[in-house]
Amino acid sequence: MSVEKWYTFTNEDWKTLEDQFKSSYLPVLRFVTENKGSFSEARDIYIEAFYYYTRSIELKGKSYLEKSSGLIYSFARIIWLKKLEKRNVDLNFVQHRREYYDLDHAFHEIDLMNERSEKAASKLALIGEPCRTMMIELIGMGKPFEEVGPRLGFSVEERAMNRLSGCLRKLVELTENKTFKIENEDFVKCLNYVIAPDKQAKPVGEEMEVCLAMTSRVVATVKNHVSSKERTTILREYRDRLLPDDASNLKKMEDNPKKIKMKPLQLISFAAIIAVVVSGLTSLGLYNMATNQDVIYPVAAVDTFTVDTIEFTPVLEWREKSAFIINEDGFALTSAEHLSKGDNISVCNDLLHTSTAEVIAIDKKTGLALLLVDSVLRTSVPFRFSQTASEVGDEMISLGYSDGKLLFGEATTQFSDLETMWLGGYALYPGAPLFSKNGELKGIIIESSEGKLSQGIEALNDFLEFATTHDVNLPTRNKLYYDSTAQRVQRLKPCILRIKFQT
Repeated sequence: MSVEKWYTFTNEDWKTLEDQFKSSYLPVLRFVTENKGSFSEARDIYIEAFYYYTRSIELKGKSYLEKSSGLIYSFARIIWLKKLEKRNVDLNFVQHRREYYDLDHAFHEIDLMNERSEKAASKLALIGEPCRTMMIELIGMGKPFEEVGPRLGFSVEERAMNRLSGCLRKLVELTENKTFKIENEDFVKCLNYVIAPDKQAKPVGEEMEVCLAMTSRVVATVKNHVSSKERTTILREYRDRLLPDDASNLKKMEDNPKKIKMKPLQLISFAAIIAVVVSGLTSLGLYNMATNQDVIYPVAAVDTFTVDTIEFTPVLEWREKSAFIINEDGFALTSAEHLSKGDNISVCNDLLHTSTAEVIAIDKKTGLALLLVDSVLRTSVPFRFSQTASEVGDEMISLGYSDGKLLFGEATTQFSDLETMWLGGYALYPGAPLFSKNGELKGIIIESSEGKLSQGIEALNDFLEFATTHDVNLPTRNKLYYDSTAQRVQRLKPCILRIKFQT
């Protein structure tokens, strides 16, 4: 078993990454826009590709900084091909301007690390204080003991490390489902080597090898969890500050033409010009294929173009729906229509914070989908799930998005069979939650067409219990009970998300 390492960016590294971010966009822009993409899609693909690039450096080490241009382009290529494949585009006609790396294995490693990071984050809460803070600051942030220990009541570093190793051992057992048949002092040696392999002798023995592999994996996961928010914030700032506008990008592409492709309009116009010329020459007797065998045929001198096969591309329609966060770990519920398991979608909240979410579970029968939202949008949840199903005549409130605006709605249950509900009311939008008059979650709106099909609390509980392998811990307190309706709306706003996508 190998010992996993996690590279931590220095200030100098971030300066290098900033320069790379500024200089690596044009190849990605060309690739996306020349293969049925828009400028806005190219920007989104570039941000996501740069995110994967930084993650690959953390996993593989600083040497990857020297391969920035090729890696960023290669990550962007795979991400865009996946999106084209979902649109049923024939990938055989996709054009490339440059060489690229085969990075499918890198995507798998990074996605696996993300899954482990989310699992470890949920288990950290079970460790308790001061161990949780010690893990985050000593291991995740790499702070020196002198800065952290005294604040937490530890004056001797050895005593603190013994306490930390005991807690980390518990975290390893919780996340890896593995117990070690070694003494605590041996586990301390294992942890010390994982944290500082250049300063410690590597422990030997079969059980120690397993301990090193498991411990290094969890340590890397903790570092990833701690660095994710900083990384996301920096990349968002890069996007807003460093990416040139569309006009500047277009000028760069025109000033640096490479294999410019003839667009359908160019092709038709060129054919029309040739037809007019030939017709004119024929009518004037200057060109006759039947009698003038020695006539020099006119040749149109044009630049060589790469002509695409003209294919019908369906017009994509922008849609939106709502979702809502159900716990502090970032799990959220929405309607499943137009979504597939594994999709990465763009989400934002009423505070104008934008990030991504992954679709981790789908239930076509109920029309429910479970999302895992990026840490930037995670927030405390002031409501709890209701303990009773909705009955006919129950009055509820809702918050959902329409045309980019978060709107308040009211609903009345017209029919209910414990799971499915049909509602009457107004401003009820797909994916929006339904709350009782005392602030408890009662259900979710699936469709906003006539009848307003919804799923009740029983369906939500069954979906979370049986449709996913993730542990979804739900809030137990209803903090909205004593609030007025206006106060509830204000406290719920950060939990309600807007999803925008194309179909």
